[in-house]
Amino acid sequence: MAIEANLLTSIRFVRAALPHLRAAGWGRICCIASSTIVQASPTLALSNLARTGLWAWAKTAAADLRGTGVTLNLACPGFHATDRMIELGATGSGRPMGDPAEFGKVVAFLCSQAAANVNGARVVVDGGESLAL
Repeated sequence: MAIEANLLTSIRFVRAALPHLRAAGWGRICCIASSTIVQASPTLALSNLARTGLWAWAKTAAADLRGTGVTLNLACPGFHATDRMIELGATGSGRPMGDPAEFGKVVAFLCSQAAANVNGARVVVDGGESLAL
């Protein structure tokens, strides 16, 4: 299930959208992955694999989109105070969890005209938890 939900669904969605975006000569694709692509979660091996696979696939797809007006990036949240995280009792390693609305602003930027020159990027939004430079 982790491979289907966290890898294959995104790939299928992007493949279905690409002909339309290419024809328009403009488009923004922002796949949601996880900060676990930088710092794997010890209890989520299949999820780690699927999300890291999405990252590898996205880098290749982004390279294929150069010069088309279409960009593809990953937004990778860490612990954010979503209903699901709160339900699971997540604590964000003792630091305050992120605000989902703030994460949404990162996604909105990646989907904007202002991000026209951002392609193939992995933007980790985890409050410095993984310190991915």
